[in-house]
Amino acid sequence: FPLQSHLDSSASEPGAVSPMRVSVMSERSREKRAWYDMRARCKNPHKAAIYGHLSVSPRWESFAAFLFDIGLAPSEDHWLERINNDGHYEPGNVRWATIREQTRNRRTNRRLTLNGVTKCLAEWADELGFSATTLYGRVYLGWSDDRVLTTSLRRIRHVK
Repeated sequence: FPLQSHLDSSASEPGAVSPMRVSVMSERSREKRAWYDMRARCKNPHKAAIYGHLSVSPRWESFAAFLFDIGLAPSEDHWLERINNDGHYEPGNVRWATIREQTRNRRTNRRLTLNGVTKCLAEWADELGFSATTLYGRVYLGWSDDRVLTTSLRRIRHVK
């Protein structure tokens, strides 16, 4: 079945999947694999050292409920991600994200805030047209977030 055929136009949320369509989805579908992997990360005691003590919403013990809540993956390039890495697998804290989006949502990323907006350093570099190396160097020198993000390259070359 094409992915679009799984969408239920009568569902209450965009991207929700008809319960009748859930049963025909392949065991190897991206969504089913994500559901299995999510539950394995939480239920396998050996994974606790890697992922911490995660839990899955009781509602998501059912694949149909999980799929209804998060919908189909937008593409083969999207994977399941927790929005808040300190949170659990539950409605409102899970989304489909690309590898690039996931790498920018790691605990270890350096986050900078400018005008009340916080983003990881790589996002700021892309947005402002700087190299990430330039911004990391400024952080290493102890500059404030504001100075790291607002000082132009030309101005730095002339500062002694």
